[in-house]
Amino acid sequence: MSSLAVDGAVRENFLTRGFTRTAAFLPPHRCRELAAMAAEHYARLDDDDRAARRSPGSLISFWEDPRFADVIAWTTPRELIGNVLGEPSFSNGYVVSKPARSPPTFWHQDWWGWNDAASYHPLPHQVGALVYLVDTSCENGCLRVVPGSHRRRHPLHRGLDEDQVRELRRCQDPTAPEHGIARGEQDVIARAGELILIDARVLHAAHANQTARARPAMLIWYAVDLHLWSDALRTRLPNVRVPSTWPEETRARLSPLLTGVGGVDQRAPLLYGLNPDERLT
Repeated sequence: MSSLAVDGAVRENFLTRGFTRTAAFLPPHRCRELAAMAAEHYARLDDDDRAARRSPGSLISFWEDPRFADVIAWTTPRELIGNVLGEPSFSNGYVVSKPARSPPTFWHQDWWGWNDAASYHPLPHQVGALVYLVDTSCENGCLRVVPGSHRRRHPLHRGLDEDQVRELRRCQDPTAPEHGIARGEQDVIARAGELILIDARVLHAAHANQTARARPAMLIWYAVDLHLWSDALRTRLPNVRVPSTWPEETRARLSPLLTGVGGVDQRAPLLYGLNPDERLT
């Protein structure tokens, strides 16, 4: 897993569009290993779990398996984010496996702090490193993004509550706008192992997987410049810890890389602001 330097064009592209492709790649052998692990974990899910996430596919936490420790410690996305934006701290990570013959992933954004004024500034608080473990296409569920939607209001910013989000995950109403074509959307067809950085605020989705094989990916979330976050945001950031059941050496290696709340008492709920307000114009 190699390091990589970037230039100012990557930063400008990211800030303007809300995502950027990079020249960084996960090696093919590692993609195959992680894809096999993704299939293993998906096979363990019961019917209720699969039905609950029929639209996006699995969301399996890295903390389910110490074999994901190397992904948590992966230096390349940290260096990229550090060069482009600011100091990254691992927030959380997931295996997102889109099953064969599954519907589109619904349009959504992943930022939860819209009640904070800083959420309407150009610089993001949270950035995802998205890595597909197989080549993607419109047929097997490639990424779709509405460029600039992290800074400009879009018709899909319609103020959903948690119950509505759960219905979208289940694809209970395939005619809902979030399952359709979005104004200004762009397909992002990626090769296996290609690293894509995405602002948590940008609207994104995925095409249906019309093929007979799953489309596995990894999504690694980083908090950026956590020391600059307001107390209101920091206290609602999940205060992740390495599981006590993991090997001591692994816990010692990973713990310094994780987010913390800087001594401020953590409060609930985590969803401080699920939807942007009128400040997103």
